Amino acid sequence: LSRPSFSIQYMSARLMSQKLTQTHQQYLFHFKPREAHLRKCMDKNQRLEYYQSKLLDFTSSEKEWLTDFIETLVPPILAQYPRAPLTHWNFAKFNCELESGMPHTIDRYVMLPDRVLSYWMKNKSTNKMALQTLIHELIHVQQRLHPQAYHILYRHYWNFHYLPEIEQEIATHPVLTKYQRLNPDGLRLGWVYPLNDQYWILPIALLTPQSQTIRDVKIYGIPVSVKDYTILLESSDQLPKFLLSNYKEYALFFGEPLQAMYHPNEISAELISFILTSQTFNKSQGLSRLQYWCNRYWK
Repeated sequence: LSRPSFSIQYMSARLMSQKLTQTHQQYLFHFKPREAHLRKCMDKNQRLEYYQSKLLDFTSSEKEWLTDFIETLVPPILAQYPRAPLTHWNFAKFNCELESGMPHTIDRYVMLPDRVLSYWMKNKSTNKMALQTLIHELIHVQQRLHPQAYHILYRHYWNFHYLPEIEQEIATHPVLTKYQRLNPDGLRLGWVYPLNDQYWILPIALLTPQSQTIRDVKIYGIPVSVKDYTILLESSDQLPKFLLSNYKEYALFFGEPLQAMYHPNEISAELISFILTSQTFNKSQGLSRLQYWCNRYWK
């Protein structure tokens, strides 16, 4: 078997800074007051600068470790899924004060927090988790590059519907804006899941009055009327009544835990990282259909 050839690029803080100017402002300027406060960047006009100041350069040992990690652990996956999009990697590094230290993506770059990277390098026991995280993030890049293939998965394999009509409603609803926590890997929020003839549910991650960081979210399932696409919330100033886990059909279809199972971009990135690293867990219907999709596109 010929060894796959990898393209692995490491962005300098200076170059990544330019990328942020080109691609990230739409995200930064949509923060609402509560999340801007938790992100420590209240002033709209200084957000870009604040984010740029947290970018870091990779050390040569970090580059060496990551390159070796990918070239060692990814080929066995490609032996099983020869067309899986795991050969092109672009990395950037940031100070873990940003985004609450969560790995994420910007454009086609996987953003790694300094503390997480150094933890991986010191602890070989985290290899599987590190590999899953890297694949999860790379899938987010793929979702931007090839939205069509993923929309086929969401719509035809998983029954999600995308309702552009409710984007504006989400963006202006007093509760949903007050407790908004934007996710750079899933900015289109209008994905709903059919519950019955009358209602869809809108899975959404929201902050709460107790949130100390942007990691502190609860995952809600909000009913949406099939008839006129309106979001049905009892109160215009209180959080929704029902967590997503209250909807048993949804929990059964995607399997537990539901913390990452709210936006189809997150569900697919999470479950694909499990499938490709042969993680064993409950076989849900959503997972079986995803396995079929992976086989179709990548085998």
